[in-house]
Amino acid sequence: MWLPAQAPALDETTTASVELAVAQWMRSPRGTSLARERLRAIGLPEEEIEERRRCRSSDRGVAAALRVAVTLMITRGRLDARDRALLPAANRDAAIAAIALATSLAFLRVSLANEAAPREPYPPIDLDIGDY
Repeated sequence: MWLPAQAPALDETTTASVELAVAQWMRSPRGTSLARERLRAIGLPEEEIEERRRCRSSDRGVAAALRVAVTLMITRGRLDARDRALLPAANRDAAIAAIALATSLAFLRVSLANEAAPREPYPPIDLDIGDY
């Protein structure tokens, strides 16, 4: 995958939100629970956490990043012009690179969470919240 030399990193809240959306899309109860706890620890309100599980947000920039992240998962890394247009034209390629990196790392973390033996119990979670 092509990455710009200076791809900006996403902030911690957006990165954790991407992980939540990816975990939900992968239908991972453990990954979803861990990502929700991470966002709670950051201080995100519960209502906004649940919106981000659904790939939505009151923050338009975060909402666009979540849509692009899940689209990257669904399309296996291929974005069309309509998907790219979700992001502002200024620094679009760099933003996509940052979202792609966060999405890849989220996929890895969720996959590892699914395979690891639980060290502590996590609360049961309803993953049937509707499709993206």
